[in-house]
Parts: sequence; C-alpha cells; structure tokens
Amino acid sequence: MEFNHIEAGAMNAKRFQYRRNGNLDLESIDGYCFCGEFLLHIEQLAKLLNVKPANREYRGQFSQPYKMLYANHSDFCYLTEILDLAQECFPYIVVNGEKYIFSSNVLRYGEQLAETFRVLKDRVIELYEIAYDDCDNIMEKVEKLREQIKEFDRRWARFEKIYVLELILIDKDARRFVLQAIELDSKMRACEISESLKGSVSVNTAVYDLLRRKFVALCGKINAVANSVGKGRDDLSLEILLAAEETCRTITDNKSRAMRKLAGKIKETFASLRQVFRKYSHCIELIDPELSNNQDLLTALVNFEKAWERGKNFLINARANKVLLEFSEHVEGLAEKYEAIKEKMESMDAEIFITIPSLAILRSLDDNNNDMYSIYYPEVQSNPKEAKAFNELKKMYKEMRRKGERHKVYNEVERAILENETRKAKREMKKLLHEIKRLAILLQRNKPSDWNTLMEIAMGIV
Repeated sequence: MEFNHIEAGAMNAKRFQYRRNGNLDLESIDGYCFCGEFLLHIEQLAKLLNVKPANREYRGQFSQPYKMLYANHSDFCYLTEILDLAQECFPYIVVNGEKYIFSSNVLRYGEQLAETFRVLKDRVIELYEIAYDDCDNIMEKVEKLREQIKEFDRRWARFEKIYVLELILIDKDARRFVLQAIELDSKMRACEISESLKGSVSVNTAVYDLLRRKFVALCGKINAVANSVGKGRDDLSLEILLAAEETCRTITDNKSRAMRKLAGKIKETFASLRQVFRKYSHCIELIDPELSNNQDLLTALVNFEKAWERGKNFLINARANKVLLEFSEHVEGLAEKYEAIKEKMESMDAEIFITIPSLAILRSLDDNNNDMYSIYYPEVQSNPKEAKAFNELKKMYKEMRRKGERHKVYNEVERAILENETRKAKREMKKLLHEIKRLAILLQRNKPSDWNTLMEIAMGIV
C-alpha cells in the first residue's frame, strides 16, 4: 500500500514544472495539479507510516476565511499555496498601497520548509527507483522516508503558523478604515434615532455634522486605496453633501430638475456607502483586506466619487453653479417647448450636442450673459481673434434685433437652429447661424470632458 503512494508520488514529482530561478511553477494549471497530487500522496504516506502530525492547535486562532480553507481536511492538510509562499520567500506584501514587512522568522522558516520539500521529493523518487533493485534494504529506506516526512511536517506547521498569524494581523490593519467607518456610521445612527424620538425630521447638531465630516473624510481615504476604477479622489468634503441638502431645500423641480437630481444622487451615494459598511459590521472578517476586491464596496465608491466630484464642480463653485442652474433651466424649457428636442435628448441623438450649445449661445447673445464662456471657452475674451469674431457676432444679432421685434427675432433664430435649415434663410441669417454653429463647436471642443459633464447633468444623466 505504501509503495502505491510512493510510486504515484514519484510519478507526480517527475512531472513537476520549474521556473528559471529553480522554484516550482505553481502558477500553471499542470504545475499546480502535479504538486497538489504529490502533497496528497505525502499525506497518505504519513498516515500509513504512522507519522504523528505536529501540533495544529494554532489553527484555532485563525480568522474565519483561513479556517474555511482547512474545513473538512485532515490534520496534515498540505495546501499548495502555503508551499508556494514558502519557496518564494517574499520579504513583504503590499495591501491597499501600504507595505507590510514579514518578520525574519517567516523568511527563515519558509526557506527551511522549501529545502525540506526538495529533499523529500528527491527521497520519494530515489525510493521508487531502487525499490526493485535493493529489496533487502527497502524497510530501512522506508523508515528514513518516514523520518523525512516527520521533519517536513514539523517545518510545515512551524511556517504555516507564523505566516498565517502574521497575515491575519496584516489583514486586520488593512481593514482598519472599514472598522472606523462602521463605528462612525453607528454613532451617526444613534444621533438620528435620538433626534427622531424627539420628533425631529432631520438632525441639525454640531456633533452630528462632526461625525459626518469624519465619515466623509474616511470615505475619501478608502476611495483613494480601493477605487481602482475611478480616480481615487480623497478631496471630497462634507461641504458637497451640505450643498446638496441646501439645493434640495431651495431649488424646486420647476426651477431645475437637473440640479435636484444631482443633489439627490449625492445624498443617495452617501447613504449607499453607509449601507455597505453597515452590512460589513456583521461579517468583518469576510471582507477582503485588499479593499478594491470587494465588489459592493467598489461599486458604491465609483458612484460616490462620480456624483461628489460633480457636486464639487457644480454645487460648491458659485460661478459654475449659476451656469448650471441657467443652462439646465434653459434645456428643460426647450424640452417642454419642443417635442423634437425632448425626443432627441431621450435618444441621445448626436445632433443634440450641436443644437443645445447653439441655443445656449443664442440665449447668451439675447441677455448678454458671458458666464458660460468664462468657464468653457474663455478664449472669446482672452484671444484677440476669437474676441473680435464674438463681438462681431453680438453686433450682428443686435442689428437684427434693431430691425425687428426682439422676441420675434429670437424665436426666428431659435427655429432656424432647431430645424437646421439654412438654404431658404436670408444672407444675414445664414451668416449668423454659421457663426453660432462655429462657436458651438469650439465651445464643446475646448474642454470636452467638462462640457460633456455639463450636458449630461443638464439632461438629467447623473
């Protein structure tokens, strides 16, 4: 019976795959499987040869994720991953961008285990190859194999214990931001419940705002290390949430549905992050310490960053806030006034991305408001050539208004832009429409990302 496992182990050992540095290749499927099968045969040999396993009581100190790895396994339980870590002997690991250095004992015990494994592998192959030729001494060699397995098991347990226990400490430290977020959320909930019992609809206390400020700052730290999809911003402050709450109180749907939708999204993503941490409070050890590997957290952070970044740009910045309010009000008015505009916005028709900025330019010409250009195309003021062309455009429109009624001229130009039809237009109108379209293209191309964000928010895409 022992010889069957010796033979099978030797066959697997001969099929081991190696890397250039001489270490086993355990990243390939075949390499991993051959080594795993070899270790299983060593376990069976240990049992058949009555090798007493080294003390494994330390596994009781393992956290739940590590205990799960050893569930339904024997006392030995030689995991291929442990052998791989021993042979690699990495002096440190990086988790969430932080460097954690292993103790010198981890490295020393790992090297010793890897060396013992190599000797054991050679001993199994040797015993298999001489089994038929040297039958007289076979029992003596089997006894030596038994001693070799015993030593291998002792060194395995020694390395496994120190490595996994140090890894658990690293995991705990890597999760510290999550633990802090859970604690802050708990304190915020206590404030909310307390005020609710007093009959208050909202919480307006200094303590509550301080807790929220700390929570948002902590979310920024977590976002910086865990948001592998977005930018990992850590400069999104409580002022964004306060501005969103103020927007919801002061801006009605009749004034700007887009701004209320953006503000609502900021509040929603804040609540979603709290909900994620609340869920984690019930199973903290099951959180992957590499925080970006937790999909629910990553999704919440991506949504948080996107909404709060827009909040910082459009709710905190007074000038941008004014532009968004006026622009979104104009866009929403156009959608109500013209069914064609509404349909094109809903279908994201490419034409709308020229039509809407053209209509915005027309409106700025009518009320002489240059705030939009100062943010998205300041060249109309700083570049002499563009400034001249813009002033000529204003003069052209002013002259057309002088010749006719103001609202009549405005509506005529507006319809011409919407219909995108210039063949039947008079020469003066054609020139005006051409200059408006040219400026509209420059407006959206100068800062395309910023302009597209303004368009998305104004059209209710947050």
